[in-house]
Amino acid sequence: MALLPFLANAQNNMSENTGETERPPIDHFTKRPVVVAKKSVLLRGERYVADVVMVNADPTSTYTVYIRDKKIESNRISFICNSVGTKYINGYVLEEQKKGKRLSYPFSMEYAVTEPGIEISTNKTDILYAGVPSIISIRESNVFAPIEASIDGASTRVISEREGWGEYEITPDTLSDKCNVHVITRDGYDNKRIIIGGKLFGVIPLPRPTAYIRISSEEEFNGGLIEKKRILSANEVFARMDEKNLSNMVVNVLSFDMKFFGNGGSSKILHSKSGEITEQMRKEIGNLKSGATFLVTNISVKTPDERIRMLSPIELIIK
Repeated sequence: MALLPFLANAQNNMSENTGETERPPIDHFTKRPVVVAKKSVLLRGERYVADVVMVNADPTSTYTVYIRDKKIESNRISFICNSVGTKYINGYVLEEQKKGKRLSYPFSMEYAVTEPGIEISTNKTDILYAGVPSIISIRESNVFAPIEASIDGASTRVISEREGWGEYEITPDTLSDKCNVHVITRDGYDNKRIIIGGKLFGVIPLPRPTAYIRISSEEEFNGGLIEKKRILSANEVFARMDEKNLSNMVVNVLSFDMKFFGNGGSSKILHSKSGEITEQMRKEIGNLKSGATFLVTNISVKTPDERIRMLSPIELIIK
């Protein structure tokens, strides 16, 4: 049988009887078992590990740990915590002395198992957009060790990971319709990964932006009747997401055309290689008469998901 570690040797005054196992008198404090646990508060799914140490052990005796009359190998208690609540370990150490005497030393240990207290939030909504980076923050109030995240259906960049906290930039795959975030910590005993929670996010395509003409810093136009002097004061074509939660996303206009109609069904197309209205376009607008119609068309934009999109044209009628 294994010999328990001992802190100091001492003589005991136990009787010299042999045969039956005895329990030492209650005032016998010099020789006693102590449970030394790695942690006393654990998460569900974590491993409880504790060593049973005999204080003032007799080096000539052998000591064996039992829990519910089951022998514990190497005198180390180790098991997975599968349910929450306050728990108790009750057992005893059996001493077998050299002369054959057997003594039993009971011990008891209390520990607690708790559910993870996880909060997962984003800088937007619980809906993520395919190809668009979002920031996800994870907070765990009951973990006293660094946490990690494993995310299915997205590329991930770690911003910060520390005790009970993690922050990540995730970009959902363009072909995914969901993104599953798993929160992980490490077992304090053998460093194994433990999944302690998670959250499933829906993933949808980024909606199509809407094109506008910027008349001034305070005025924009999306089509219809307009006075010639107002449209001549415009300086650019721009695009934005009309959804409120996406209004801060940047949409870059790459190019657009202006199409002017002449007599007999003819037309003239002028091209801009950016969102800027060119001087040639202004000159052509200046020659238009009341009731004339022209189009801002072939509006090419780059959205935050790195896609190139063509937007709906803007029809303008000179008032």
